[in-house]
Amino acid sequence: MGLNVAYLLDPRTETCVLVYASTAATSVDCAKLARNVPEAREFLTWVPREEIAAVAAEPEPEEPAEAEQASPSPQEETKPKGKK
Repeated sequence: MGLNVAYLLDPRTETCVLVYASTAATSVDCAKLARNVPEAREFLTWVPREEIAAVAAEPEPEEPAEAEQASPSPQEETKPKGKK
């Protein structure tokens, strides 16, 4: 059994929706969808090609570095360190 993920593209309302397992749905940016799913571009007739190109030129969002994720809480920093 695989994941059931689909996109709903509605040219009448010019909206793009991500549908997950037929139980959840959320709106997605159509230009970003065109960047990430090239097969969808031909169906996104209402999105100007310039907008898709502008979104494609944006850098991908970076994930926080591991050091930032693993930083101790302020309480942990104030605890005295034991001898080894």
